[in-house]
Amino acid sequence: MEYISNGEVFTKLEQLKPALLDAMLTSPPEEEGESPL
Repeated sequence: MEYISNGEVFTKLEQLKPALLDAMLTSPPEEEGESPL
């Protein structure tokens, strides 16, 4: 397993966050009445 610096991890998370939020907002809720927040 490669060593990844905290800075790289943070950068990757920042890049993934918008896509993750977009997927959460656009995907239908798992159950009726269940809030994604």
